[in-house]
Amino acid sequence: FIESPDSPGRDYLVCRLHLNPEEEGSMLRTRQFKYVHFSMGERPEMLFDLEADPGEMHNLVEEQEYRGVLSEHRLLLRQWPANTNDDYLARFDIPEV
Repeated sequence: FIESPDSPGRDYLVCRLHLNPEEEGSMLRTRQFKYVHFSMGERPEMLFDLEADPGEMHNLVEEQEYRGVLSEHRLLLRQWPANTNDDYLARFDIPEV
């Protein structure tokens, strides 16, 4: 993509965070939204609209109007291990769509 700025790029990207064997997280970033899932913690899921909230101050996980967006991002993250041999889902549950 960097070598070909006119190429369409990817629909999303996934990053992983390893704090220790029990505490891990995954972040899925689409063009407009950022979805984060942690293996534990007070807020195990976060969803941000990066166009409306670039500072990521308002977690949309509980907002009814974003249920479809949340489901879409959960599904993309659930599909990620099948495409990459990532074992995150085998160890930590992402809520069903």
